[in-house]
Amino acid sequence: MILKRSSRCKSFLSIDWKNNLNPWTTVQLLIGVLGLALLSWYRLPAGFWLDETVTAWVIRDDFFKTFTIALNSQGWSTLYFILIHGWTQLFGLNEIALRSFSLCAFVVGCVFLYLILRKKFSPEIAVFGTIFSSAILIFHVTGLEARPYCLASAFSIGSYYFFFNWLEGRGRKARVLHIVFAVATIYTHWLYGTLLLVQTLLIFLIKMSDRRSYIRKWLINLLIIGVLCSPNLYQFALIFQSRVALDWVSPPSLLTWLKFTFPFASTFCLLIICYLIFKRRLSLLTAYFNELIAGIIWLIIPTAFLFIFSLIFNASVLHFRYSGANYAGLGLIIASLISCIPKSSFRSFIMYTISICMIFFTVAPVTMKVHYFTESWREPVAFLGKLQQENKKPILLSSGLIGANSRKLTENHIRYDDLSAPVQYYLPDQHVLTIPDARHLSFLDAILANAYETNALQDNGFYLLVHGTAYDKKKSCDIFKKYFSDRCFYPKIEKAFNNIYVLEFQYQSSSARSDGKVLKHGRTNETNH
Repeated sequence: MILKRSSRCKSFLSIDWKNNLNPWTTVQLLIGVLGLALLSWYRLPAGFWLDETVTAWVIRDDFFKTFTIALNSQGWSTLYFILIHGWTQLFGLNEIALRSFSLCAFVVGCVFLYLILRKKFSPEIAVFGTIFSSAILIFHVTGLEARPYCLASAFSIGSYYFFFNWLEGRGRKARVLHIVFAVATIYTHWLYGTLLLVQTLLIFLIKMSDRRSYIRKWLINLLIIGVLCSPNLYQFALIFQSRVALDWVSPPSLLTWLKFTFPFASTFCLLIICYLIFKRRLSLLTAYFNELIAGIIWLIIPTAFLFIFSLIFNASVLHFRYSGANYAGLGLIIASLISCIPKSSFRSFIMYTISICMIFFTVAPVTMKVHYFTESWREPVAFLGKLQQENKKPILLSSGLIGANSRKLTENHIRYDDLSAPVQYYLPDQHVLTIPDARHLSFLDAILANAYETNALQDNGFYLLVHGTAYDKKKSCDIFKKYFSDRCFYPKIEKAFNNIYVLEFQYQSSSARSDGKVLKHGRTNETNH
């Protein structure tokens, strides 16, 4: 049956977009995508979160040092740091410049998706499917982060575009560009390399009648990609062995997989299917069978692979930030479903209704002042800077990521300079000591003794920044207060900025407290949002 359909649809996504590209439709596409991207600017926190400050920390110096640090500290995203380093040389090292790089990558990815959809569907449906998918990406708050996810998504979707062109018989140029974009995807973020698994399955789906010759060519493609990406195998082994980039993610579960694979917006697809069943038009899907199945494979397989990988190796790599390119498959699905509805005012009504709902899902959090990701280091570090101006003291930082779940923790193992990046970015002149999180304090006495002279902390006191992790938040701060109070350090100031806490500790001997000279507590319990 699939073979019959494949012969009927001689080429997948066969319309030549150059001859069918409507200028007004292109303008609509750019306005929609840019509107969503700019709207997301208000969705993001005021300042960088931890990983974004790490980006700034990696690229702050010359190219050679950036390349060295990226290779040793952030090896899974080497290409991203090389490209964004060049970007900041032109536009400066600041939040707007770093995030605008992701904005440009986001727009490029959306244009590639539009070109894929436009090959098979009408311009209006191609625009709708593109904006639908891009709104989901924005909804998951990855659209404008100073991190590699948007760039990896853009390279990945571009790889699919040239992959489909190659399957249409566009020749050597499309094949070479597919390899280039696939390699660029893996060097931008290696967890996006699941695109090769999806594309392997798509060859069996699309080229059913001529699969033997294409499989032989595809194996050659995989061999070339494997050779070009082989330097990254060392980084993969290093990361997997140390668990630096794996264990901070929550343990995988079936519910987590469903949450990341099928966002709430996917319910619109179910509603359209219900309508087609009600109108007895479900049989029309046979005309778009390949496109529909391709979209389902594109959406489901990558996260399913990461889920199984996490279960087998007990190191979770299942996270929504690694799913950006997959939502392009959801755009392919909904475009196929919409195309089965007769071209009438009702189809336009459905498209406008879904568009309004998607805009509401994006705008509502802004109007209701709801932040899906509340971490922002700008305000707490600025508050710390004011305290430092009044009374200069040592700064300790617990990022919440140092005691990863299954890593072997030793005194030397917690010395990660990149985890002090928030303070180094916003207060570049300040020295900060990174300490274990609240679950791993058995080494803290030795670490403090090695870092500071005897009685240095007792004479001056110190400041502590606590990054409350998702599992503990306030509990982590309470553990630190209990730990230091047992050593006669008591909080003088405590202020919370969502899940980041700033504390000032002062030493007071047990005899002084027994004499009634209790340290005056200036704690403030308010929380900044």
